[in-house]
Amino acid sequence: MLKEKSRTTWIIAIGLFVVLTIIIGSMSKFVQNVTHEEAIAVEINSEQIETGIRIDKESKSADTFTSYTMIPSTSIEAIDLPIFDWVQEQEDKFYKEMHETKEHLDENFVAHFNLDTSMHKIVDNVYTVEMKIDQAVEQSKEYVSMKTFVIDLNQEKIIQPTDIFDENKFTAKDRFQLIVKQLDEKVKYDEWEEALEDLNEIEFTLHEDEFTFYFNDKQLRKDNKALEVNIPIVHLVDYFEEDYYNIFVTDEIIAELEQLKIEEEQERQDAIENHKYIALTFDDGPEVGSTERILDTLDKYDAKATFFMLSRNVEQNPEIAKRVADEGHEIANHTITHADLNAVNSDRIRQEMTDSLAKIEQTTGIKPTLFRPPYGSKNDLVESIAQETDQAVIMWSIDTYDWKHRNASTTFTTVKNYVRPGSIILMHDIHQTTADALPQIMEYLHNEGYEFVTVSELLPYIEGEGIGPYFGS
Repeated sequence: MLKEKSRTTWIIAIGLFVVLTIIIGSMSKFVQNVTHEEAIAVEINSEQIETGIRIDKESKSADTFTSYTMIPSTSIEAIDLPIFDWVQEQEDKFYKEMHETKEHLDENFVAHFNLDTSMHKIVDNVYTVEMKIDQAVEQSKEYVSMKTFVIDLNQEKIIQPTDIFDENKFTAKDRFQLIVKQLDEKVKYDEWEEALEDLNEIEFTLHEDEFTFYFNDKQLRKDNKALEVNIPIVHLVDYFEEDYYNIFVTDEIIAELEQLKIEEEQERQDAIENHKYIALTFDDGPEVGSTERILDTLDKYDAKATFFMLSRNVEQNPEIAKRVADEGHEIANHTITHADLNAVNSDRIRQEMTDSLAKIEQTTGIKPTLFRPPYGSKNDLVESIAQETDQAVIMWSIDTYDWKHRNASTTFTTVKNYVRPGSIILMHDIHQTTADALPQIMEYLHNEGYEFVTVSELLPYIEGEGIGPYFGS
């Protein structure tokens, strides 16, 4: 039995050696072709770095280029071949670009291709592989990119991000929000949408207590290098699949989470004592003219608000809806047609609440997590559907009745008379008179020391108080 097992191991090893030899051989031929068969020096050696893992190092040099690669090898075909294929694809691109550049340039040049590999153990037999390509065909075409693999020697496979993260929970929106928190600059979802769309296309590694995500997209790169975003594991625990939750969420991480909760509660208490938070909300839009004016006024005060949108208006004014989202305001759901949900049948209720959710997300790229029923009309079915679709039902504490009196001065006076810390103020961005009133409202509230937050940001501080509908409370 031992002899048979040993024989099998040798066959696999020989087979992989043959595959690697073919790859190297074909690459050498390709290099010779694109360099007009110039003399090429090739040096290959191997180094064992972990049990079951070695690094194969290959250097090539010629008159017009140098190349150095470090390629991990595990003697497991399901792991090694995808890595070898990727490396060959990158080298092919390099030699092609080098050849094209050589044809267009008169002067001599020397191109460089460097593939550096580093490996980090996550747990026994599970490793992250970081492969960094540093290449220069000419000075104007120098760049650095990243490719990562997570390998499991026990399961003999490359682990995909969707193996680790629950795709239904870890949505593109969630990924974007986590990234925004780690960046020092303002970014727009539009700029990130393509890079975040497919979870399995995102490069990442795990170092101790944080994940590093790499983005090679041209519009996201920094100084010709892949953009790196580090996200602590404590911010990702809600998104792990169960098997990997048990791997990544150690006793130390649990202790850190508990400490974080204590600190967050202390921050909440401090905020209640030291800040006058309020949430401005606008219903029924977006609307040409009035919504845009409201956005301009909010931007002047660097204030964020929550917009409860009707999806029919979102479809009619998609660019305005996207502007609301791009400028960092909270996108929320207010049904399709503003139907009274206590006056329609159950099928209509579900349609109004769920179809609008999908249409708003499709247009803005953001899935609403808040729902406000028109007229404040709700029932058990509304609550049930909201829970089923992960939408919190939100009312208000101050109704300005701007929809009724259509008078800017009256809207301002109502806010002035009834505002208090923790207020959720109801207005409508479909009325020009509301847009007329907002500059005076903002100036007054700003001078009174109020701070403008979204509804989602406000709720932890008020613990559900004043979500009404309690006019003037």
